[in-house]
Amino acid sequence: MTNQPTFPPYPHEIKLMVCDLDGTLVQKDLTVSPAVKAIITRINTTTTTKVVLATGRMFPSALPYAQLFGLTTPIITYQGSTIHETDHAPQFNRIFYNPVPLEIAKQLVAYCAENDIHINCYVNDILYSRPHELYVQEYKNTSSIEPSLTNNLASILTEAPPKLVVINNDPAVLEKMKAYLAKTFGKEVISWCQSRHNFLEITAPNVSKWNAVSFLAQRWGIAPENILCLGDEENDLSMLTQAGLGIAMGNGPVAIQQQAKVVAPPIVEDGNAQALAHYILNDSLENVLAKIDQEATACVK
Repeated sequence: MTNQPTFPPYPHEIKLMVCDLDGTLVQKDLTVSPAVKAIITRINTTTTTKVVLATGRMFPSALPYAQLFGLTTPIITYQGSTIHETDHAPQFNRIFYNPVPLEIAKQLVAYCAENDIHINCYVNDILYSRPHELYVQEYKNTSSIEPSLTNNLASILTEAPPKLVVINNDPAVLEKMKAYLAKTFGKEVISWCQSRHNFLEITAPNVSKWNAVSFLAQRWGIAPENILCLGDEENDLSMLTQAGLGIAMGNGPVAIQQQAKVVAPPIVEDGNAQALAHYILNDSLENVLAKIDQEATACVK
Protein backbone atom coordinates (compact mmCIF):
# COMPACT_ATOMS: atom_id res chain seq x y z
CA MET A 1 0.00 0.00 0.00
CA THR A 2 1.25 3.49 -0.83
CA ASN A 3 1.79 6.16 1.80
CA GLN A 4 -1.27 8.11 2.82
CA PRO A 5 -1.16 11.52 1.10
CA THR A 6 -1.78 14.77 2.91
CA PHE A 7 -5.30 15.97 2.10
CA PRO A 8 -6.32 19.60 2.74
CA PRO A 9 -8.89 20.09 5.52
CA TYR A 10 -12.60 20.44 4.75
CA PRO A 11 -14.79 21.98 7.46
CA HIS A 12 -18.22 20.61 6.53
CA GLU A 13 -19.89 17.27 7.21
CA ILE A 14 -20.30 15.10 4.11
CA LYS A 15 -23.93 14.01 3.86
CA LEU A 16 -23.90 12.96 0.20
CA MET A 17 -21.02 11.23 -1.61
CA VAL A 18 -21.26 10.98 -5.40
CA CYS A 19 -18.78 8.89 -7.39
CA ASP A 20 -18.15 8.44 -11.07
CA LEU A 21 -17.43 4.87 -12.18
CA ASP A 22 -14.92 4.43 -15.01
CA GLY A 23 -11.47 5.75 -14.18
CA THR A 24 -12.69 6.74 -10.72
CA LEU A 25 -13.93 3.60 -8.98
CA VAL A 26 -13.67 1.12 -11.85
CA GLN A 27 -10.30 0.20 -13.32
CA LYS A 28 -9.49 -0.39 -17.00
CA ASP A 29 -10.21 -4.11 -16.66
CA LEU A 30 -13.69 -3.23 -15.29
CA THR A 31 -12.80 -4.43 -11.79
CA VAL A 32 -12.97 -2.63 -8.46
CA SER A 33 -10.05 -2.98 -6.08
CA PRO A 34 -10.66 -4.70 -2.73
CA ALA A 35 -9.80 -1.45 -0.92
CA VAL A 36 -12.40 0.56 -2.85
CA LYS A 37 -15.07 -2.08 -2.28
CA ALA A 38 -14.24 -2.21 1.42
CA ILE A 39 -14.29 1.56 1.93
CA ILE A 40 -17.53 2.22 0.04
CA THR A 41 -19.24 -0.69 1.76
CA ARG A 42 -18.00 0.65 5.09
CA ILE A 43 -19.34 4.12 4.39
CA ASN A 44 -22.66 2.71 3.21
CA THR A 45 -23.17 0.48 6.24
CA THR A 46 -21.66 2.44 9.14
CA THR A 47 -22.36 6.12 8.37
CA THR A 48 -25.39 8.24 7.53
CA THR A 49 -23.73 9.55 4.35
CA LYS A 50 -25.76 8.75 1.26
CA VAL A 51 -23.68 7.09 -1.48
CA VAL A 52 -24.67 7.66 -5.12
CA LEU A 53 -23.08 6.51 -8.39
CA ALA A 54 -23.07 9.00 -11.29
CA THR A 55 -21.95 7.68 -14.66
CA GLY A 56 -22.22 8.03 -18.39
CA ARG A 57 -23.04 4.35 -18.54
CA MET A 58 -26.51 3.04 -19.27
CA PHE A 59 -28.47 1.77 -16.27
CA PRO A 60 -28.00 -2.00 -16.90
CA SER A 61 -24.24 -1.42 -17.09
CA ALA A 62 -24.09 0.60 -13.87
CA LEU A 63 -26.45 -1.48 -11.71
CA PRO A 64 -24.00 -4.36 -11.05
CA TYR A 65 -21.58 -1.92 -9.39
CA ALA A 66 -24.30 -0.52 -7.13
CA GLN A 67 -25.15 -4.09 -6.17
CA LEU A 68 -21.46 -4.87 -5.58
CA PHE A 69 -21.32 -2.05 -3.01
CA GLY A 70 -24.70 -2.94 -1.52
CA LEU A 71 -26.23 0.40 -2.51
CA THR A 72 -29.98 0.99 -2.70
CA THR A 73 -29.77 4.70 -3.52
CA PRO A 74 -30.77 6.00 -6.97
CA ILE A 75 -28.20 5.76 -9.78
CA ILE A 76 -27.44 8.72 -12.07
CA THR A 77 -26.84 7.41 -15.60
CA TYR A 78 -26.39 8.62 -19.19
CA GLN A 79 -24.30 11.63 -18.03
CA GLY A 80 -27.12 12.87 -15.82
CA SER A 81 -30.06 12.63 -18.19
CA THR A 82 -31.62 9.77 -16.21
CA ILE A 83 -31.99 8.73 -12.58
CA HIS A 84 -33.30 5.28 -11.66
CA GLU A 85 -34.34 4.07 -8.23
CA THR A 86 -32.72 0.81 -7.12
CA ASP A 87 -34.73 -0.01 -4.01
CA HIS A 88 -37.85 -1.23 -5.83
CA ALA A 89 -36.41 -4.18 -7.78
CA PRO A 90 -37.20 -5.42 -10.33
CA GLN A 91 -39.06 -2.27 -11.49
CA PHE A 92 -36.17 0.18 -11.00
CA ASN A 93 -38.46 3.17 -11.47
CA ARG A 94 -37.14 6.11 -13.47
CA ILE A 95 -37.53 9.22 -11.33
CA PHE A 96 -35.79 11.75 -13.59
CA TYR A 97 -35.51 11.89 -17.38
CA ASN A 98 -34.26 14.61 -19.72
CA PRO A 99 -33.70 13.01 -23.16
CA VAL A 100 -32.39 14.30 -26.47
CA PRO A 101 -35.40 15.56 -28.48
CA LEU A 102 -36.46 12.85 -30.91
CA GLU A 103 -36.26 14.91 -34.11
CA ILE A 104 -32.78 16.13 -33.22
CA ALA A 105 -31.65 12.57 -32.45
CA LYS A 106 -32.90 11.46 -35.86
CA GLN A 107 -31.04 14.33 -37.53
CA LEU A 108 -27.82 13.40 -35.76
CA VAL A 109 -28.13 9.73 -36.72
CA ALA A 110 -28.73 10.72 -40.36
CA TYR A 111 -25.70 13.03 -40.37
CA CYS A 112 -23.47 10.29 -38.94
CA ALA A 113 -24.74 7.78 -41.50
CA GLU A 114 -24.03 10.20 -44.36
CA ASN A 115 -20.51 10.90 -43.06
CA ASP A 116 -19.67 7.33 -42.00
CA ILE A 117 -19.30 8.31 -38.33
CA HIS A 118 -19.96 5.64 -35.74
CA ILE A 119 -22.71 6.51 -33.26
CA ASN A 120 -24.46 4.62 -30.45
CA CYS A 121 -28.16 5.04 -29.70
CA TYR A 122 -30.00 4.08 -26.52
CA VAL A 123 -33.73 3.31 -26.38
CA ASN A 124 -35.43 1.77 -23.33
CA ASP A 125 -32.04 0.88 -21.83
CA ILE A 126 -31.04 -1.08 -24.93
CA LEU A 127 -27.87 -0.16 -26.81
CA TYR A 128 -28.13 0.01 -30.60
CA SER A 129 -25.15 0.35 -32.88
CA ARG A 130 -24.17 -0.03 -36.52
CA PRO A 131 -21.85 -2.98 -37.18
CA HIS A 132 -18.23 -1.93 -36.75
CA GLU A 133 -15.65 -4.48 -35.65
CA LEU A 134 -13.40 -2.06 -33.76
CA TYR A 135 -15.81 0.41 -32.15
CA VAL A 136 -18.51 -2.11 -31.23
CA GLN A 137 -15.96 -4.30 -29.46
CA GLU A 138 -14.31 -1.31 -27.78
CA TYR A 139 -17.58 -0.10 -26.32
CA LYS A 140 -18.48 -3.61 -25.23
CA ASN A 141 -15.13 -3.84 -23.47
CA THR A 142 -15.84 -0.66 -21.51
CA SER A 143 -19.45 -1.41 -20.56
CA SER A 144 -19.92 -5.21 -20.56
CA ILE A 145 -23.06 -4.60 -22.62
CA GLU A 146 -23.80 -6.56 -25.80
CA PRO A 147 -25.17 -4.11 -28.39
CA SER A 148 -28.04 -4.78 -30.76
CA LEU A 149 -26.61 -4.28 -34.25
CA THR A 150 -28.52 -2.68 -37.11
CA ASN A 151 -27.67 -0.93 -40.34
CA ASN A 152 -30.70 1.31 -39.91
CA LEU A 153 -30.41 3.16 -36.60
CA ALA A 154 -33.12 5.60 -37.64
CA SER A 155 -35.66 2.80 -37.53
CA ILE A 156 -35.16 2.14 -33.81
CA LEU A 157 -35.55 5.78 -32.78
CA THR A 158 -39.21 5.57 -31.85
CA GLU A 159 -38.80 7.69 -28.73
CA ALA A 160 -36.40 10.33 -27.45
CA PRO A 161 -33.10 8.71 -26.33
CA PRO A 162 -31.29 9.66 -23.10
CA LYS A 163 -28.08 10.27 -25.05
CA LEU A 164 -26.11 9.49 -28.20
CA VAL A 165 -22.40 8.64 -28.29
CA VAL A 166 -20.07 9.26 -31.22
CA ILE A 167 -17.03 6.96 -31.15
CA ASN A 168 -13.93 7.67 -33.21
CA ASN A 169 -10.22 7.27 -32.58
CA ASP A 170 -9.34 10.25 -34.79
CA PRO A 171 -9.46 13.50 -32.76
CA ALA A 172 -10.07 15.43 -35.99
CA VAL A 173 -13.34 13.56 -36.54
CA LEU A 174 -14.55 14.41 -33.05
CA GLU A 175 -13.60 18.06 -33.54
CA LYS A 176 -15.49 18.07 -36.83
CA MET A 177 -18.51 16.63 -35.02
CA LYS A 178 -18.29 19.28 -32.31
CA ALA A 179 -18.17 22.00 -34.97
CA TYR A 180 -21.23 20.52 -36.65
CA LEU A 181 -23.12 20.41 -33.36
CA ALA A 182 -22.21 24.01 -32.53
CA LYS A 183 -23.12 25.36 -35.96
CA THR A 184 -26.30 23.32 -36.49
CA PHE A 185 -27.80 23.31 -33.01
CA GLY A 186 -25.81 25.22 -30.39
CA LYS A 187 -25.70 24.65 -26.65
CA GLU A 188 -29.25 25.97 -26.27
CA VAL A 189 -30.56 22.91 -28.12
CA ILE A 190 -28.18 20.10 -27.14
CA SER A 191 -25.09 19.55 -25.00
CA TRP A 192 -21.93 17.58 -25.66
CA CYS A 193 -18.76 16.59 -23.84
CA GLN A 194 -16.05 13.95 -23.99
CA SER A 195 -16.07 11.12 -21.47
CA ARG A 196 -13.00 9.44 -23.00
CA HIS A 197 -10.44 10.47 -25.57
CA ASN A 198 -12.61 8.87 -28.30
CA PHE A 199 -16.15 9.15 -26.88
CA LEU A 200 -18.26 12.24 -27.61
CA GLU A 201 -21.43 12.21 -25.51
CA ILE A 202 -24.47 14.10 -26.82
CA THR A 203 -27.35 14.93 -24.46
CA ALA A 204 -30.22 17.36 -24.03
CA PRO A 205 -29.34 20.94 -23.01
CA ASN A 206 -28.58 21.49 -19.34
CA VAL A 207 -27.95 17.78 -18.80
CA SER A 208 -25.00 17.26 -16.49
CA LYS A 209 -24.08 15.05 -13.59
CA TRP A 210 -24.30 18.04 -11.26
CA ASN A 211 -27.88 18.88 -12.28
CA ALA A 212 -28.84 15.28 -11.51
CA VAL A 213 -26.96 15.44 -8.19
CA SER A 214 -28.81 18.67 -7.38
CA PHE A 215 -32.15 16.96 -8.07
CA LEU A 216 -31.37 14.30 -5.47
CA ALA A 217 -29.81 16.77 -3.03
CA GLN A 218 -32.93 18.94 -3.08
CA ARG A 219 -35.10 15.88 -2.55
CA TRP A 220 -33.02 14.95 0.50
CA GLY A 221 -32.50 18.50 1.79
CA ILE A 222 -28.72 18.43 1.42
CA ALA A 223 -26.77 21.66 0.74
CA PRO A 224 -23.88 21.81 -1.77
CA GLU A 225 -21.30 22.28 0.99
CA ASN A 226 -22.30 18.88 2.38
CA ILE A 227 -21.69 17.09 -0.95
CA LEU A 228 -18.49 15.32 -1.96
CA CYS A 229 -18.06 14.42 -5.65
CA LEU A 230 -15.30 12.21 -7.02
CA GLY A 231 -14.48 11.99 -10.75
CA ASP A 232 -11.77 12.01 -13.37
CA GLU A 233 -12.93 13.28 -16.78
CA GLU A 234 -14.55 16.23 -18.56
CA ASN A 235 -18.03 14.80 -18.02
CA ASP A 236 -17.41 14.98 -14.25
CA LEU A 237 -16.37 18.62 -14.28
CA SER A 238 -19.82 20.04 -13.50
CA MET A 239 -19.99 18.22 -10.20
CA LEU A 240 -16.30 18.61 -9.36
CA THR A 241 -16.55 22.39 -9.60
CA GLN A 242 -19.99 22.90 -8.02
CA ALA A 243 -19.98 20.42 -5.14
CA GLY A 244 -18.69 21.67 -1.83
CA LEU A 245 -15.83 19.18 -2.09
CA GLY A 246 -14.86 18.17 -5.62
CA ILE A 247 -12.08 15.60 -5.80
CA ALA A 248 -10.36 14.78 -9.10
CA MET A 249 -8.49 11.54 -9.64
CA GLY A 250 -4.77 11.83 -10.28
CA ASN A 251 -5.09 9.60 -13.34
CA GLY A 252 -7.42 12.04 -15.10
CA PRO A 253 -6.49 14.92 -17.41
CA VAL A 254 -4.40 17.65 -15.80
CA ALA A 255 -6.92 20.26 -16.96
CA ILE A 256 -9.61 18.56 -14.88
CA GLN A 257 -7.34 18.23 -11.85
CA GLN A 258 -6.58 21.94 -11.99
CA GLN A 259 -10.28 22.82 -11.60
CA ALA A 260 -11.02 20.50 -8.69
CA LYS A 261 -10.64 21.49 -5.04
CA VAL A 262 -8.62 18.36 -4.21
CA VAL A 263 -6.60 15.89 -6.30
CA ALA A 264 -6.43 12.29 -5.09
CA PRO A 265 -3.68 9.84 -6.05
CA PRO A 266 -4.37 7.74 -9.18
CA ILE A 267 -6.80 4.84 -9.18
CA VAL A 268 -3.95 2.29 -9.36
CA GLU A 269 -2.78 3.60 -5.96
CA ASP A 270 -6.29 3.40 -4.45
CA GLY A 271 -6.33 7.19 -4.29
CA ASN A 272 -10.12 7.03 -4.45
CA ALA A 273 -10.33 4.91 -1.30
CA GLN A 274 -7.70 7.05 0.44
CA ALA A 275 -9.68 10.24 -0.16
CA LEU A 276 -13.00 8.72 0.90
CA ALA A 277 -11.52 7.21 4.05
CA HIS A 278 -10.02 10.58 4.98
CA TYR A 279 -13.01 12.84 4.33
CA ILE A 280 -15.87 10.57 5.39
CA LEU A 281 -14.42 8.04 7.83
CA ASN A 282 -11.94 10.56 9.25
CA ASP A 283 -9.14 8.03 9.18
CA SER A 284 -6.39 6.71 6.92
CA LEU A 285 -7.12 3.94 4.44
CA GLU A 286 -4.58 1.72 6.16
CA ASN A 287 -6.26 2.14 9.55
CA VAL A 288 -9.76 1.53 8.21
CA LEU A 289 -8.74 -1.64 6.39
CA ALA A 290 -6.98 -2.87 9.54
CA LYS A 291 -10.17 -2.32 11.57
CA ILE A 292 -12.22 -4.19 8.98
CA ASP A 293 -9.79 -7.12 9.12
CA GLN A 294 -9.88 -7.14 12.92
CA GLU A 295 -13.68 -7.16 12.94
CA ALA A 296 -13.76 -9.99 10.41
CA THR A 297 -11.33 -12.01 12.50
CA ALA A 298 -13.36 -11.40 15.66
CA CYS A 299 -16.53 -12.58 13.90
CA VAL A 300 -14.83 -15.81 12.81
CA LYS A 301 -13.72 -16.47 16.38
